[in-house]
Amino acid sequence: MRVNRSEFLTVLESVQPGLTNQDVVEQSSCFAFQNGDVFTFNDEIACIRQLPKPVRKLAGAVQALPLLNILRKLPEDDIDVMIEGDEFIIRGKGRRNGTRTQAEILLPFDKVEKAAKWKPLHEDFTDAVYIASQCVGKDESNYAATCLHVHPNFIEACDNHQAIRYSLETNVREAMLVRGSSIKHIVSLDMVEFAETDTWIHFRNKTGLTFSCRRDVQEYEPLDNTLKLGKSVKMTFPKGLIEASDRAEVYSAENADENEVTVEIKTGKLKVIGEGASGWFVEVKKVAYEGEAISFKVGPKLLTEIVKKYNDCHIAADRLKVKTGKFVYVVALGRLKEKEAAKEEE
Repeated sequence: MRVNRSEFLTVLESVQPGLTNQDVVEQSSCFAFQNGDVFTFNDEIACIRQLPKPVRKLAGAVQALPLLNILRKLPEDDIDVMIEGDEFIIRGKGRRNGTRTQAEILLPFDKVEKAAKWKPLHEDFTDAVYIASQCVGKDESNYAATCLHVHPNFIEACDNHQAIRYSLETNVREAMLVRGSSIKHIVSLDMVEFAETDTWIHFRNKTGLTFSCRRDVQEYEPLDNTLKLGKSVKMTFPKGLIEASDRAEVYSAENADENEVTVEIKTGKLKVIGEGASGWFVEVKKVAYEGEAISFKVGPKLLTEIVKKYNDCHIAADRLKVKTGKFVYVVALGRLKEKEAAKEEE
């Protein structure tokens, strides 16, 4: 079966979110080819997409990572692919390779209820997911904090350090919790419609790719009080903060589980700090602020989105708040020690 390598690779890469190398379910690290489709499933995420026409007769489960890597490294525009015995064979010009294959597909894809009624996805839905997913926690002992709360009127998240609510008509029939680590994948997939079933929410794009992730309808503690602010002072973020945050991320990004920069604010100055295993970065900006020396931690990409959309914030005794036309964000503040507040940059 002769197929365009780039087209085939694009289809396989689009279902990657459903893969995992952890032993969650058998063959969860595999592409499963069946009935003209390729699908992946890791118990939290399921993806399915129709294969290019020349290879729709492929059948079996193939280890995904080596297959992807070899397809990326081959120079040919067109390749021959086939399954021979227990191998997925690829033939190019003067080269040939085989990847281990299982004829029997063991992935329990039937656990994913089929979507029936599809509805258009709000044009701001993926933007809301992108921003809110940066406020989910990673502590598995606090399930709700690892999720986005998708409500008919907004999407919100809180990791007990920061909280955000993005207002939009989501058109979901009921409020639900969805793992932030799962739903964040839709941001780059250009989804245009969605559907709800008993335990899954499904998204689909114009290529026919269907991405499904588990949903839960358990209670979510209201964030209304968390998002409120008492007596506060207004401050305008300084120019160049986006660029400073980007530079600080060179080092903060080394902390894969907690990619955060520290922002310190004291009278007349705002400092952005990025630290990682290999080094650190500090940049100081002038700012019109008079008050206690304070600090907070925030993801650099989230800080960028905040400053892009709105340049002002309000600072209260225990938190900093930004309210734009679309979302409200609050973050807990720390107090700098006197000697830290007085320390000048060299």
